[in-house]
Amino acid sequence: MKKIWCIVFSLMLVMAFFAVGCDDIDTNEPKGVVEAFWSALQDGDFETAEGYLHGQSKEDFDVPAEEEEEIVEAMLGVMNLETQSQEIDNGIATVVVEVTTPCTDDIDKKMLEVTNKMMMDPDMKELSKEDLEEKIIEEFLEVIDDVSTETVEEKVGLEKIDGEWKITEEPDLME
Repeated sequence: MKKIWCIVFSLMLVMAFFAVGCDDIDTNEPKGVVEAFWSALQDGDFETAEGYLHGQSKEDFDVPAEEEEEIVEAMLGVMNLETQSQEIDNGIATVVVEVTTPCTDDIDKKMLEVTNKMMMDPDMKELSKEDLEEKIIEEFLEVIDDVSTETVEEKVGLEKIDGEWKITEEPDLME
């Protein structure tokens, strides 16, 4: 379960600085790079998405393992990200994005209720570790569809590296 929460949290951090993609994305502009990154994530093309990152952002990016894909897909399904504006100064850019994510307090509260019920259910003690993990994921997928969301404005840092814009700075969602 700890791994699942780490995946969910990592995904939320990564997602905090992307924008909804469109068909005519101009990756010659910082805003377009953010949009292309988000579009690649929405398509499940994590290798392409990773190509838009540089430095610490790239090091922090985790491609989800096969068993994590369902959770990632569920999280992406309730997230909405839109670019708002960009500022460019000498090869350094800031893109302002509006990020709508599931409320982590709401997820925590609902998952605590679910796990408490599971702990009280005598049939749960008979499950193997794998079956229990599967049950927790199943419950999470139900919870994520029914949580409140919150929208915040964040800034994404980009730098022009070898003639291409790369995402170098992600926002801190823990504030």
